Amino acid sequence: MLDLSKTVIEELPSSIKHLTSLTSLTPRYCMNLVRLPSTICSLRLLNSLDLFGCLKFDNLPENIGNIKGLEVLNLCWTAIKEVPSSIVLLKNLKQLNIHGWKLSDFYSQPASLESMTPLQTSSIFLPTSPPRKRLLPSFLFFSLPTSPVPMGLLLPTLLGLQSLTYFYLRDCDLSSIPNDIGCFPSLECLNLSENNFVSLLKSMSQLSNLQILCLEGCKRLQSLENVLSTIDSVIANDCISLERMPKLQFYPLRSNHSHLNFQCPNCFKLVDYIQSGGNMFQGLSGRLPDLLEIVIPGREIPKWFNHECMGHELNIQVPSGECDDVMEIALCAAFVPKKRLPRFSICQLSRSLNGVQMKHRVYSGFRTNYGIIESHHLWLLYYSNYTLNDGRISSEIDANGFCQLKIKIDSQSFEVKKIGVRLVYRQDTEDPYQTEALCINNSSMLL
Repeated sequence: MLDLSKTVIEELPSSIKHLTSLTSLTPRYCMNLVRLPSTICSLRLLNSLDLFGCLKFDNLPENIGNIKGLEVLNLCWTAIKEVPSSIVLLKNLKQLNIHGWKLSDFYSQPASLESMTPLQTSSIFLPTSPPRKRLLPSFLFFSLPTSPVPMGLLLPTLLGLQSLTYFYLRDCDLSSIPNDIGCFPSLECLNLSENNFVSLLKSMSQLSNLQILCLEGCKRLQSLENVLSTIDSVIANDCISLERMPKLQFYPLRSNHSHLNFQCPNCFKLVDYIQSGGNMFQGLSGRLPDLLEIVIPGREIPKWFNHECMGHELNIQVPSGECDDVMEIALCAAFVPKKRLPRFSICQLSRSLNGVQMKHRVYSGFRTNYGIIESHHLWLLYYSNYTLNDGRISSEIDANGFCQLKIKIDSQSFEVKKIGVRLVYRQDTEDPYQTEALCINNSSMLL
């Protein structure tokens, strides 16, 4: 392993080819590094090349495809203008990360390079979202070009990258999505945030293993209609032109499809779409995931939620004869963010029956990496793996013959203004392929 992070090197010597056992090369934040010697491509055992933060780096070796063992290539916060066509030969590449940058991402203050601590990394997700502002020493800040990334990153065909699992093309000024984006059978996470395309490609419906799709700040994006039906999470913060949501289907054969999450803060045109009769659940078939949640702009609890109250806590009286038949719950919370909203906004749903606190709790959260959430929003939740008493306690009744159910939402990130709840009973869910869909479709006001 060779870590050259935060050094002032301008180039690597061609003799690097003699490091035949090198598996990891990390010149992070080497602000003066412009290119790598072509001899690096003889390092057949190299599996990780991390150039994150090499702001002037603009040229990969043409024969980069010769590094047959390369699994991770991180080009985030570089000045890469074009990716060599030989990249298609990297059959073992699992993570490809490209993130453009603008001078406005930084601010200047006299400082030393030692003051710039690298971002925290994870073994799964390489850092692809720098902080909103990054401190650079004055001598570096004023030496940077004002527009290092050209109009539209030039990408060759990527059809050979059959092992690609994580693919990040963030802030690359793309006016269209690469045509072969649907040809990655192993792709699990796709980040296309802060680009300029208007729609998603139909071929994206072929990404059968895709779990996370990030589209934050795609301000021209108008529709999510080609989102794959088995996806787990769509993050579309600040897609200000977004007008249409997808029609969803859920397949019982995917046993791990337990959580579906659509995060659409600040997508205000969706309000018009929904009010005009748009329904993302139209044509719904198959079994719902255990937890379905959506975050969209709005301030009023839809009428379909027949229990409503002000504040963050709601008490419901359930007739004793129906208590054991409550199987599922739909919830809507109208909220406003608090002044200091963290990067991840976490809320917690808990419930108690006749004063007995249930052990099972639902945790939910949405990201605010891009944009600032300032107005009223709705958090909609449909939790289908739910029983009122979990089979662990008997349903006690009060003097009037009712079970007392309390629903409470706690959050340090936002203030809950209203809560709406609708209980779904056993008779509504006996046929998992028909009545579950009917139960949601009948909620035309859900969104």
